[in-house]
Amino acid sequence: MQIWNLSEGDPLHLTLSADPRLGPTDYANDVTWELSLRGEDPPALALFTTFGLRARRMQFFPVFSRGGQSVIDPAAFHRAPKVTRIYPNYLEVHFAPFEGIEVRAEYCVVGSQVVAGRLHLVNQSVLPHNLRLDWAGVLNPLGSGEGMAVLPTGLGLAMQGRSDGLAVVCFLTGGAQAGKSAYPALSLLYELYPGSHAETAWAVAARPGTEEAFQMAQEAANRLWEAELARIELCNAADVVEISSGEPEWDAALALGQRAALGLRMANPSQLPAPSFVLTRRIDQGASARGDGSDHPYLWAGQTAFDSWYLSVLLPGMTSLEKDLLRNFLASAQDARLDFRPGLGGQRTRSLAQPLLAEMVLRLAPPALLEEAYPALLQHFKAWLSAERDADGDGLPEWEHPLQSALESSPMIDRWSASAQGLDTAWVESPALGAMLYREALALEKVNRRLGWSADLPWLRTQAERIRRAVEETWDKRARIYRYRDAQTHLSRAGKALGTFKGAGVFTVQRQPAALTRLIIQVEAASESTRAVVGLISGLDEAGQRIEEPFAPRDFTWSLGRARATTRQVFSRVNQIEVNGVMPEDRVRLVCPDFTLEDLSLFLPLWAGIPEPSRARLLVEKRLLKDFLQPFGLPVCPPARCPAEPVELACVALPWNVLIGEGLLAAGFRQEAADLLERLMGAVVGNLKRERGFRQYYHAVSGLGVGERNHLWGMPPLGFFLRVIGLELLSPSEIVVGGFNPFPWPITVKYQRIKITREGDRTTLTLAGRPPLVITGQDVQRISLP
Repeated sequence: MQIWNLSEGDPLHLTLSADPRLGPTDYANDVTWELSLRGEDPPALALFTTFGLRARRMQFFPVFSRGGQSVIDPAAFHRAPKVTRIYPNYLEVHFAPFEGIEVRAEYCVVGSQVVAGRLHLVNQSVLPHNLRLDWAGVLNPLGSGEGMAVLPTGLGLAMQGRSDGLAVVCFLTGGAQAGKSAYPALSLLYELYPGSHAETAWAVAARPGTEEAFQMAQEAANRLWEAELARIELCNAADVVEISSGEPEWDAALALGQRAALGLRMANPSQLPAPSFVLTRRIDQGASARGDGSDHPYLWAGQTAFDSWYLSVLLPGMTSLEKDLLRNFLASAQDARLDFRPGLGGQRTRSLAQPLLAEMVLRLAPPALLEEAYPALLQHFKAWLSAERDADGDGLPEWEHPLQSALESSPMIDRWSASAQGLDTAWVESPALGAMLYREALALEKVNRRLGWSADLPWLRTQAERIRRAVEETWDKRARIYRYRDAQTHLSRAGKALGTFKGAGVFTVQRQPAALTRLIIQVEAASESTRAVVGLISGLDEAGQRIEEPFAPRDFTWSLGRARATTRQVFSRVNQIEVNGVMPEDRVRLVCPDFTLEDLSLFLPLWAGIPEPSRARLLVEKRLLKDFLQPFGLPVCPPARCPAEPVELACVALPWNVLIGEGLLAAGFRQEAADLLERLMGAVVGNLKRERGFRQYYHAVSGLGVGERNHLWGMPPLGFFLRVIGLELLSPSEIVVGGFNPFPWPITVKYQRIKITREGDRTTLTLAGRPPLVITGQDVQRISLP
């Protein structure tokens, strides 16, 4: 595996979590650790956590003393720490606290409640040295806790502390004594002659009982370290893709991204048959008050199809990933529904999963699994097209909830921001959902053909064409973009305010709709408390007949003192609105929804291959590159029409950028896709250097990170990178290459026994023990590997 040389100032992500590939993980009681190369209080090479907010802070760090001089701060080391090996649960760091004294420090999260490590010291000078190592621990507890102290434990000494019901025990091998530094510590004395070395192992466990924690820590410290390290390396060699791009910071970011993505995976066999993942895995997460994980927040609440697809983009070398995720969705099936977000704590939503699963699993799923999954995937596809989801039967169903869209902050359907119009998704037809369904239909056709089945092919082709036509109907020829449209009228009109009123009463509107439209009632309370708003809208329907629509408290969605409700009927004219249940200082607005609001999802038909070439060129050149593209990628909304809040509207969401980037590749815009990738990598690398982590979003102009730290969405899209350089498929048994490498330098990809170099339209394939194979040209080449 690749040896690194990363130091402070380089791209870094140094979080450590238990790896489900190597042992069990505890979804309800999981402790994540993070390593800092410079520390804070005190400045130290510190491994720290909060035990999922069950302590203010717990940190461990080494103190080295020689000849009356002690060093803690890495800035005072003779040679600063450098990270040399990185795996999801393991880090190796090299440094020299004094001239001539070399140290290799290893950190390994052995399980969800235990971390261990080794310190290997070598005297490379020509003089003997007496050295003292203090392994220090500082606990800032919560509740009726106690800081760390060295106490007799078992047959020796150990550091012990307690915080919020957890007993924390640190064990050090070698017969450690109580330290003499300013911090609680276990101490060892070494007499190192020239060329000699010494080694000690340590472990920290956090359990309800002290004795239990001590036994766990002692076992972890005395494990067979070399065998365990070999196991870690073999496991990662099978799943990780190594990149040599000519840009060292890109290579580091792509490696750290795979490491971080693997670190999001967890298992809980009692609730899901295969490992799943969480969206973030940080030191402030992992503790379930209920003890079963069902109370974890949304970041740990389950796997969506959209997030599962993006995880597969991050980990193209992990051949078991799609199979695992598909099995979890199949286990959630109920009444022809695959659940939107099946969770490791048994969470279910009863909404439909996004139609992305057949597309995702087609790549590597074995025939036996496809045969098992196909009936469920087909029924799920049919559920999306049922009358319950697509009332008018036009092939464009509606999202059940904004969260299903994976773009819930879009101004079109946002319910929570102060400036949002709050249109109910039940009345919106989205080109993005149509694009997903179209691709899903094509993927199901491919599954049919791969299995040698044909009974469903005519129906699938008919549905695909029906969906394609419906999406094409949303094309706005003047604006050169696809549009949201009303689910009933199929109109995409601009918004309009019909009237603003204060307090309760019966009001006539100041303006009338320009065309048939449904209405949105917006309430702005003078305080942040909710109101039991009731009322009645009177007007005329399309035929000029009088209609009335009441609204009640259950119709409103409240957030921060603002509420919105959408009418079920459409009006050609509004006569009056009656409002009750509001306070005198509250404001009520009646508006026509604005279907001309734009976001990045409107380009998804490009990814689906729906527009013909001339329309695709207009969409890309006249709108995408001209109105959306910014220094660090494609923001959610075009800058010229971007609301001030929420801030993520002005930011880059990497999964959506990847979808559009894949659309660029499919439409023949490879150089533009490469340019987009460069911008995205600039944002990711910059944040890894500034914050030593990823962010959920990156500001499209500044590149600064926004949103949740170390979120799945902020990790660099290795799979998209491979496709940009023309590597369409990378698997242990088959490779597909085509197109050309648009970057001006050769790029080398290493995966298991495979080494591929792409330079222009030239591909050099090398297998271990075999002479290189050279392929030239841009035609798609499918290579089966022996």
